[in-house]
Amino acid sequence: TLFVVSGYTTLVRRIRHKPTLFYLIGGAYTLIFIVIGGLLAHETIGMRNTTPDPRRLVGWLSYFAVESYGSLMVALFWA
Repeated sequence: TLFVVSGYTTLVRRIRHKPTLFYLIGGAYTLIFIVIGGLLAHETIGMRNTTPDPRRLVGWLSYFAVESYGSLMVALFWA
């Protein structure tokens, strides 16, 4: 979370036009969620693999993406 917030702060300082920043961050999250969707459709690392393992990185990636999206995009929308 610290890295996401520091990256967000850097972008806010560099890009003064809020709609541009909103589209930029929204586009980045769109790409992240497309990649997650593709990974979940994969045969061995996706949803078809039912072996529980805490090292399955797709789950962690989706968790952090959803949590940071909920924090950043809501704040940016209302800013």
